[in-house]
Amino acid sequence: MLKRIGIESTVSDNYKVIENAEKLILPGVGSYDFGMTQLNNSGLIDLLNKKVIIEKKPVLGICLGAQLLTEGSEEGKLAGLGWIKGRTVSFDKNKLGANQKIPHMGWTEVFDYQKSKLFSDMYDDARFYFVHSYHLKIEEKK
Repeated sequence: MLKRIGIESTVSDNYKVIENAEKLILPGVGSYDFGMTQLNNSGLIDLLNKKVIIEKKPVLGICLGAQLLTEGSEEGKLAGLGWIKGRTVSFDKNKLGANQKIPHMGWTEVFDYQKSKLFSDMYDDARFYFVHSYHLKIEEKK
């Protein structure tokens, strides 16, 4: 997608490449513990912590990558990166409407109540495609 919109990017697990990165995207597909195990085995967690916590480089977590940003997940037993104070939790079926199903799949309108710069170009049509059964339960809203 980045290439399609004209943004240069590099996919890498190379220490030097990540060390020189100005922004990070942590993608992922799969189960929480497997993803966290892969990160733990990569030897890159200290570097990633330095980039995000100390250098304050922007990071975007996509799908499993977003879950790994939290302190942990109901889907697994391992600790997460802890960059976002909160946990990844499954949807509460008792709080869903009759037409809402798990996993949640399809295009869904997203409302940005705080008018974030991240969504500034999408206020008229902020829709995203979802395939998920979990969501982030954040302690600090900001």
